[in-house]
Amino acid sequence: MLHDPGDEYFTLAQLQTYSKISERQLRKYLALLPSQALPCYRPGRKVLVRRREFDVWLARYRQRGRPVLTRILRELGLDPERVPDTRPPRALHGSGKRGSAP
Repeated sequence: MLHDPGDEYFTLAQLQTYSKISERQLRKYLALLPSQALPCYRPGRKVLVRRREFDVWLARYRQRGRPVLTRILRELGLDPERVPDTRPPRALHGSGKRGSAP
């Protein structure tokens, strides 16, 4: 059976390189409440994070748009992904409508 690269385990230094998140910040994520903490394995004093589990954990923090609007929509009981965009379409830059030379 071939090795699945998604199943590899990273040390925090390796995870820092993979994720572009500092080791200090990763340690803060490990110390969060159990429902929010970065999942890890601790054989002895070593800390290992499974790549696939990190990717799933990080995906929970994916955002689109302004975080404050997302929070307000959720407080109102609305799903930010399903709210229709009612704004009129904006003109593209360089369309020649404003400030263009004759």
